[in-house]
Amino acid sequence: MKKTKLIALTMIVALMLTGAGYAAWTDYTQVDASIATGILDVDVTQALITRKPEYANAEISNSDKEIEVNISNLYPTKHNEDIDRLSDKSYVGVSFTVTNNGSIPVKLDNVEFTKANPTSPAWDHLKMRGAFFGENKPEITLQPGQIYTEKAKFWINEDAPNDIQNENIGFTLRLNWKQANM
Repeated sequence: MKKTKLIALTMIVALMLTGAGYAAWTDYTQVDASIATGILDVDVTQALITRKPEYANAEISNSDKEIEVNISNLYPTKHNEDIDRLSDKSYVGVSFTVTNNGSIPVKLDNVEFTKANPTSPAWDHLKMRGAFFGENKPEITLQPGQIYTEKAKFWINEDAPNDIQNENIGFTLRLNWKQANM
C-alpha cells in the first residue's frame, strides 16, 4: 500500500513538473510590429460634354463620388462599326476624370449605374461605348496623386422610332473604390 501511494505521488509530481516546464518554455512571446494608417479618398475632379449634335441637349455634372448625365433630343443614327468616324452630329461624347487624393493605392471595386428614368423606351435603342458601360469593367489601380480619365459615347440606334428623339435619357454613375492590396 505504501509503495502504491509512493508511486502515485511520484507520478503526480512528475506530471506537475512536466506541465510547469512546458508552460515556462512556451510562456514568453514577443511581437515587434508597426501599423500605418492611410486615407482612402478618390474624387471625380472633372466631368465634361466633349461633343454633341447641335440639336441635342446634353448636361453633365459631378459631385465628389458621382457623375450625372442627361441627354435629350438625340436622333437615331446609322450604326457604324468604327464609332470614332461618326460625325459630331451623331453622338454625345462625355469625359470624366477621377483623382486619388488619398495616401494609399486604390483599385476600382465596382461601378453603380442608375437610370434616372428606367421605363423610358429610349433605353431600348441607346447605344453606349466606354469602359464603364460594357459587361467587363476595367481593372484600374491608382497610386496616391494619380489621375484616370475615361471617355464615353452615346447614340440612338438607327432602328429607333422617331418619337424616341423626344425622350430624356438620364443616369448616374458611381465609382466605388477600395484599398489596392485587399
